[in-house]
Amino acid sequence: MLLRDSLLDTTLQDDELYDDERAERSLLERPGVREAATKLWGLGARNVCRLTEDGEGRVSVGASGGGGSTSSSLVVRLIEHHAALPDNVAKLRAARSRADECHLFVWVESSQHAATAAIGMSAVLPGTAGLPIDAPELPDCVDAGWVEAAYETARVWRFHRAEGWCDLGSHALHDDAGDALELECSQSIQRRDSTD
Repeated sequence: MLLRDSLLDTTLQDDELYDDERAERSLLERPGVREAATKLWGLGARNVCRLTEDGEGRVSVGASGGGGSTSSSLVVRLIEHHAALPDNVAKLRAARSRADECHLFVWVESSQHAATAAIGMSAVLPGTAGLPIDAPELPDCVDAGWVEAAYETARVWRFHRAEGWCDLGSHALHDDAGDALELECSQSIQRRDSTD
C-alpha cells in the first residue's frame, strides 16, 4: 500500500480518487488497518507492503531511494504522455490510413526507477502490484499501448482498447551465451478487461 494524503484524508470522497487509490483505500476498512496506517504515516512511512499472507506482521524499515510512486497508475500516465506527444500522434495518424490498428511501444529504461518498479514489482512480490485498473486516455489514432521494462529480463504489459490490460509476462533478454533474444509474446498470463 502506498501511503499518501489522499488515502488517509477522510474529507475526500471516493469519486475524487483514481480507481487504484479507491482500491487501496478499501484496504483501510479492514479491522485495525486505518489506525495502523495513520500511525505509520505520522512516523514518516510512505510505503507499506505485506510480503506474506500468513503469520504475524513484521515491520522492516529502510530508506527510500529516489522516491516516487510505484503504483501501476504510473504506467497509465506513461502511456498517455507518450501517446500525446505531437511527433507520435503525427506518425500514428499518418499510419492509420495504411493499417487496421496502430500500436505505440514505450521502452522504460532501467534508469526510470519508479516506472520500472511499477511494472516489475508484480513479478518479484506477487499481489503487491499488478495491472492498472484505469484505461489510458489515448488519441483516436492509438489502438494499443505496449510498455516494456527490463533489467535482466523484460517485463511486458499491453493495453488494447478492445481487450483491456494484459500482462505478457517476463522474457529473457539474452541466452546463456549472452546473445540477444527476440521476444515472443504468444500468450497473456494475466488480463484485466477494460470493462472491469
